[in-house]
Amino acid sequence: MVNGEENAVSGSGDSQASTRGYHLPSLFKSSLLYVAGDLGTKVLTVFLIPLYTRVLTPEDYGIIGYAGALINVLSPLVGLGLIGNMPVLYYAYEGEERHRLVSSVFNLTFLYALILTGLFFLFGPPIFAKIAPDIPFYPYIVISLVTLFLTTFYYLPPRLFNIQERASAYMGYGLILSLLGIGANVVLLLILRLGAVGALWANLLMGAGGLFTVFLILRKNYLPVVDRDKIKALLHLSLPTLPHLFCSTLGRFADRFFLAGVVGLAATGFYSLAMNISTLILLVMGGVTTALNPMFYRRANQQDETLPADWARLSTLVIFGAAWVSLGLAVMGSELVHLLAPPKYYDTIPLLPVLALGQAVTMLYWLLAPGISHTRKTWVYPLASFPAMAVNLLLNAVLVPRFGGMGAAWAMVVSATTQTLIFGYFSRRFFPVAYEYRQIGKVVILSAALFAVSKLPFLAVFWVGLVFKPFLLACLPLGLLAGGFFSTQEIQAGKHFVRKLAGLSPADNQN
Repeated sequence: MVNGEENAVSGSGDSQASTRGYHLPSLFKSSLLYVAGDLGTKVLTVFLIPLYTRVLTPEDYGIIGYAGALINVLSPLVGLGLIGNMPVLYYAYEGEERHRLVSSVFNLTFLYALILTGLFFLFGPPIFAKIAPDIPFYPYIVISLVTLFLTTFYYLPPRLFNIQERASAYMGYGLILSLLGIGANVVLLLILRLGAVGALWANLLMGAGGLFTVFLILRKNYLPVVDRDKIKALLHLSLPTLPHLFCSTLGRFADRFFLAGVVGLAATGFYSLAMNISTLILLVMGGVTTALNPMFYRRANQQDETLPADWARLSTLVIFGAAWVSLGLAVMGSELVHLLAPPKYYDTIPLLPVLALGQAVTMLYWLLAPGISHTRKTWVYPLASFPAMAVNLLLNAVLVPRFGGMGAAWAMVVSATTQTLIFGYFSRRFFPVAYEYRQIGKVVILSAALFAVSKLPFLAVFWVGLVFKPFLLACLPLGLLAGGFFSTQEIQAGKHFVRKLAGLSPADNQN
């Protein structure tokens, strides 16, 4: 074993750990905790869908989707990417110097975000009126801009918890904010019936809760400083990524702007609902990559020569997980929409398989990012995101007027693929990893075959699909198992984790 936490294993179950430089049961556990935390912070966009779709019109949902796109597109400009790039430098400092780094990031981000938000209020009204004339600046854009300022700090607590490998705290933060959001939505939507305005106010309150949490975390070690050397080093990393962050978010959310301006708010609402459901893929896989990243950066800083081989195998396993989750959404998307939404939202269903593919490709990009960040080649980020954004905007301009939401969905797939291919080329150049292409090919081919089978006519019947499609999904891991995809140690580690999760005693594990 390479890491201390991986040496600290005991008991018969833990002896099933990998002989590589990682411990699979520990990664499983951390991944679940991170998924639970992300689930908490994003529960409003996924698991409150039944509430939204029953009390909101598609036009209301379109406004909410537009506001969310606006916040996401502008957030890189407001935050300067300082919080996102902080983990790269965090391990270079200890003690008070770490406190100076975190305090400097917060202080500079707060001042800069406050000034920039004020400029949006001052010069924004005529610009937003041209982009989406059907959405009034007040109250919708005003609430969104305040939320934009607050959510700039929303991800500072989970970023710190992740760096410190405190998965339980990460999960608790997400769950607490989810309870705040659920309560706000119940009051504002169900009781007061405020419509889209109520949903936007609920998001604002969650952002305020995040900023309040930042104050609680920093209160003991807060320093009223902006350390020039540390900020300079951080800006050296973040500024090259800033155009990338803006282009990436614009590329991912430009479809909402095109739909709202060209097709109408109802089509924007259908697409926003499909996109929110498809984020389940990133929700689950984001927890996995969040668990892996601290291990990568720690071992990379230790110049661990076994890391590339370990990362290759872990990437194969993560791709399997992403394919399984994406296949599940693509295959059972129709049943899911029937359960979550009334018939007026069924136009969402055809979009889900395409968006599931796009989200899976986006996840591949996440696997490639740590190698670029560690080697400080952050100029690669805009080099990949600029062409992807151009492809996205061009395809949206061409396809949305003719095909509506389906055109936007395919634009998302093609642009995500463009960015991942460019990024993959440079990632392998600067941090070489011998990826297991043959094993990955098995996952892709079997997933495509199972998706094709799911399109058989008799499975289109709701209750038939609800009963038989889960068995179809089970064929992916079973088929890979039969094809020698998993090692004996991985199988044993998986069995141990499932037994432990089910609460079986060590004695039971012997049977």
